[in-house]
Amino acid sequence: MVSSPDEALILLESEDDKSNVYSFMAKRARGCIASSKKAPQPQDDEMVRETITTRMACRQCGILQQCVHTATARSAGLSFASSFHCLECGDAFESDDSRIPEDFRHLFYEKHERWALHLEATSPQKLHVLHSIRHVMGLSLQDTGELLKSLPRQLAEGTRVEMELLRERLAHSGAQLLLKSDASTQDSTQ
Repeated sequence: MVSSPDEALILLESEDDKSNVYSFMAKRARGCIASSKKAPQPQDDEMVRETITTRMACRQCGILQQCVHTATARSAGLSFASSFHCLECGDAFESDDSRIPEDFRHLFYEKHERWALHLEATSPQKLHVLHSIRHVMGLSLQDTGELLKSLPRQLAEGTRVEMELLRERLAHSGAQLLLKSDASTQDSTQ
């Protein structure tokens, strides 16, 4: 358990499976950290979350510490957050963004693989599918026409968080979509 309120990294065991250990960054509230024996639960609208950890020097004392970077897909869109807390001097910061910074992208690929969303086929409502893809992806009429001529086809490539969000936004169209990682086929939807 946490030995002092200044420790921001809390390791918790899942009550369901004692072999799984979860970690998360807790916000420090002037000497008080809320802790629980239960693993953190995803929010209701959370679809996928990927996390990487980097090491960086504290801007106050210069000691190397962990910095946690999390990309999350929610119904409202993608969110990216970085959290740093120096266990030596107490300096801390958090930052948020609506996209994954390019300088972290290769780290997400190394840890969680590169993912691609493929359009396998359109439904009988072909125009609705194409309109949805054009609207969600910001394609021109010409690009949308080219897409129709070359099915099946990869629509986009990126992190799993980004591809899950895109798949969710296109799910209502009726398109047959296939989500693949570098290693294997992961999921398909209609």
